[in-house]
Amino acid sequence: EAITQYNDLKAQAEQAAADQAAADEVIAKIDDIGEVEYTDACKAKIDAASDAYDALTGAQKALVTNAQSLEDAVARYAELKAQAEQGDTDPTDPDSGEDDGLCKWCGKDHSGSFRQKIVGFFHRIFYFFAHLFGLR
Repeated sequence: EAITQYNDLKAQAEQAAADQAAADEVIAKIDDIGEVEYTDACKAKIDAASDAYDALTGAQKALVTNAQSLEDAVARYAELKAQAEQGDTDPTDPDSGEDDGLCKWCGKDHSGSFRQKIVGFFHRIFYFFAHLFGLR
């Protein structure tokens, strides 16, 4: 009876270790996604992580600590794809989409003199980097 109990406990421990190893692989794939962008490379990472997660058992899925990050990545990619399909040339570019002719940095029109066009050029650069780093 003791040998049977020992073998049962050993099998349970081995299964738990195998479940954790499978979950750890999926966790690493999800972490590898990083910042979601509308690119083929990012889509491939999201698909690989999703496929790996879907292949897990229920017990293994419960061990994946960053499953919400995968759901967020899928949703963000779908959002970026929708923006691209609506006609934005580059959904990651803060100046793409509707353009009312006003500077996104200061709200003024820089279409006048050469000096104003230069100011507008630098404002677009400032706006891009502020948007890139989440400052604006």
